[in-house]
Amino acid sequence: MSGRYMVADRILSSGISPLAKVLAAILYLGNVSFAGDDHARLANPDSLLPVCELLGCDPRDLEKALLTKEMRTGLELITVTMSTAKAAGSRDTLAMLLYT
Repeated sequence: MSGRYMVADRILSSGISPLAKVLAAILYLGNVSFAGDDHARLANPDSLLPVCELLGCDPRDLEKALLTKEMRTGLELITVTMSTAKAAGSRDTLAMLLYT
């Protein structure tokens, strides 16, 4: 097990409170970075694993939430890939929402 996952593993196995898990997930979100310009993608998809492990969510769902936005136009649902800057803003907003 690599060093960055050891902390998450210790938190999960030690019975630390849910609050500590959320705080650790916020810190791990800081490791999530993006590449590309107009169409963001994860620079390192493995960076989502400890976040998802701590929050109990699927990495594919979190990746989709960070990289895309859905817009409804009438009856049609359109999924748009965000730019790198907007994806970073989405990550930062998630961290702020988890913190509050």
